Amino acid sequence: MNVKMIVTDLDNTLIRSDRTISKYTVSVLKKCQAKKIKTVFATARSTQAASKFLDIFTPDIFIGYGGALSLAGNKVISRFDIPADISYRLINDCLRESEIKYVLAINESAAFTNRIDPADLDASHYKYTDFTVKNGLSYLKISPRSDNPEAVGRIAAKYPMCDMLRYTGEDIYRFANRNAVKWNAVKAVADYICDTNDNDGVAKWLEERILL
Repeated sequence: MNVKMIVTDLDNTLIRSDRTISKYTVSVLKKCQAKKIKTVFATARSTQAASKFLDIFTPDIFIGYGGALSLAGNKVISRFDIPADISYRLINDCLRESEIKYVLAINESAAFTNRIDPADLDASHYKYTDFTVKNGLSYLKISPRSDNPEAVGRIAAKYPMCDMLRYTGEDIYRFANRNAVKWNAVKAVADYICDTNDNDGVAKWLEERILL
């Protein structure tokens, strides 16, 4: 099979339930790179949240923030942000909505939230702010938490330039520039369904089908 590029998600794909990537999976990815096959991580994670995985394996291209930022090493390939003025208004609308518990706002150089939860390891890179100061930052994604989808929907209706989605199984939503899209395939049209992430499904498939 003549393969020039491999694109893979991180969470529930390469990352196991214990929030690690196995040495076996890393070794297979490195073998793919050695065969001049470009590797791409496409994830909703920020560079900050993915840093510990990027430290153990550096893909040729990193597509993060749900598609809002694409990097080849340190070179920016594409960037789709929420402009600073819209970011400021959107965050403040979230803060005024009583059904929204807190807000996370992040770009490649800054990460802020108005609530720090010591138990949330994936949010350890966020700094506390009350968002009252207009900092002039554009964000790659703004994520409110709410138990009420209608409350988030009311805010989304005011910002047609933003795409809003709810993370599967969570009460966290993501607002992003509508041009920020992480391509996803559905199982119904897949030629092959890998084993689970906890069983190194992607690495096994690559070794069996690509590294022969």
